[in-house]
Parts: sequence; structure tokens; C-alpha cells
Amino acid sequence: KILARLDLAALCRHADVAVRSAALDLLEGKSLDARTVHGTVLAGLMEDSNMSVRLRASKAFAQFDVLALLSHAEAVVRGAALTALGDWSLERRVRAAGEVVPLLTDDSDSVSSKALNLLRKIEPHQLLAHLDPAVRRAAILLVAGFAEQELSALAATIAPLLDDSDLAVRRGAFQLLSKLDVVDLAVHDVERVRSAGRVLLGDDPEQVCAVHAQRLVAYSVVEDDAVRRRALELLASLGP
Repeated sequence: KILARLDLAALCRHADVAVRSAALDLLEGKSLDARTVHGTVLAGLMEDSNMSVRLRASKAFAQFDVLALLSHAEAVVRGAALTALGDWSLERRVRAAGEVVPLLTDDSDSVSSKALNLLRKIEPHQLLAHLDPAVRRAAILLVAGFAEQELSALAATIAPLLDDSDLAVRRGAFQLLSKLDVVDLAVHDVERVRSAGRVLLGDDPEQVCAVHAQRLVAYSVVEDDAVRRRALELLASLGP
């Protein structure tokens, strides 16, 4: 009863872990609405040096409307909300990606770093194919730093974005594919990727032959029948 009369925020910052734990007892005894008022306090306890306090605070915080707290005025609460999101299932995190993307440019470096790390834990192809164009734009920026081999593995996901309704996404997709080997793209097993590869090759047969003939000929003798056929068709389209 005595503790209940004291400043709860001060108790949660007390040097004695027993006092901080008791403050959590008080918080857990309040209604959800009453606890929400103390979101900043709980967010601070999620970074506590004591593991038990951290876990209890995280559990209590997770009961809030976490997505709503991503736009909270206090950076510590936004960061805590991102931490709570990290415990969600992959499916829920993917759905929430649109709420996370704006925090990539948050005023707080800690918050923006947490947002970036959260998105990086989602498969790139899931972000690239997201319904929210803001997520697709962010995904393009995220994968732009990938090595060529990693980027090449995403070609089939990137190619459809050339027809995206969002201009920035279309441009970004073209820039990503432009980083890849155009001959590899031109003989890809996915038609939309091959189409992009042919565009990148250019429409001047002499120029294409001068730059890429050796690679195309090499592809025309590989063991894979489908790839060999596509390479031969491409060579034939260049003329004699």
C-alpha cells in the first residue's frame, strides 16, 4: 500500500532490483488501459539489467496495441514496440512490415536500427512481393547491397516489379536487374526475367554479338536442354 502511493516511474528506476520488481507487481495489478499509460516505464524496464525484470516487462508490454505504439512520441516506447514485434510469428511480422518501414528514418538511431534489423529478419522475397508499395520500395533498398549471387537468386521476384504500379519500385527493380549478368537473365527459366534480360541486352544485334556472343555460344552447348534451347533461340534472333 505504501509503494502504491509512490511515483511508479521512480520505483521502476530504483537501484534495488527488488523495488523494481515490486513496481512491476503494481503495474501488473492494474487494468490494461491503466498499464498503457505507463508504456514508457515498461519500455525502460525491457532494457533492465535483471533478466527476470526484463522478461516480465516484455510480457506486460506485449499485451499492448504494439502497432499503435510504433508511432508513440517517446523513442524508448517505439523501440520497445519494435522489440515486441520481434517476438511475433514471421507471418504477423510480414503483415506489420508496412508499419515498420516509416521507422527506418526515425529521429532516434536506436529505433531506426531496430526497424532495419527487424526487416532484415524477413525473407527478401516476402518484402519485395509485399502488398504495401512502401515496403517494396524499402525492400529494393535493402537488397541493393546484396552480392551478385544473392541478387541473382531473387531475379524471378524482382522481374515482376518492372510492371509495378509504383514508379519508384519499377525504377528500382530495373536498377537491380541491371547489376546482374544480362546473358544469365536472357536465358533464365522465368519468362519475365528473360524479357528483362533481352531489354538489357539491347536491340542492336551487332552490338550484342560483339559484347556477348562468346557467352551465348557457351550457353548453347550446356547440358541443360531448356537453357541450351533458349540460348540457341536468342542467337538465332540476332541474325546470321
